Amino acid sequence: MAAYYPTNVTTDHIQQYLDENKSLILKIVESQNSGKLSECAENQARLQRNLMYLAAIADSQPQPSSMHSQVTKVILSVLYWSRE
Repeated sequence: MAAYYPTNVTTDHIQQYLDENKSLILKIVESQNSGKLSECAENQARLQRNLMYLAAIADSQPQPSSMHSQVTKVILSVLYWSRE
């Protein structure tokens, strides 16, 4: 997978990384079980790069929690004032 950060991330793009990560995890387990430590280390490094890349994408996304907390405050205010 590419090591750059694309400007337009699609769900298909993310799914490709998730699929590759699944494959890498299976390869890591297989190489650990067969004692192929250098192959294992290479796959672990690639998996870590992919995870860091996906984390960077996730971190760059707008956080819905701030909007959610604002809506929650409004709802609680309405409920509070409707009791009086």
